[in-house]
Amino acid sequence: QASGEREADDYKSLLQIEAQAKWRLNPAYRLVNTAGPPHERQFSVEVAVGDKVKGRGRGRSLKEAEKAAARVALRRLRRQAAA
Repeated sequence: QASGEREADDYKSLLQIEAQAKWRLNPAYRLVNTAGPPHERQFSVEVAVGDKVKGRGRGRSLKEAEKAAARVALRRLRRQAAA
């Protein structure tokens, strides 16, 4: 696997590592919404660290939506750290 592909698979792990390092907390994922017929289901998930939502994501599976939420949260955390 190329490193970009590996990172894409590891968004949740990377977020967990960064959240533990920065706040000593684990991210928590919460299903916000499920829409669409069973064969085209869309899941919406948010990820929070402590009491703050850090990212939201959507996907055709719960796992895909969690990865999307973790990716958004990581980007936000990295932007804040760079600022």
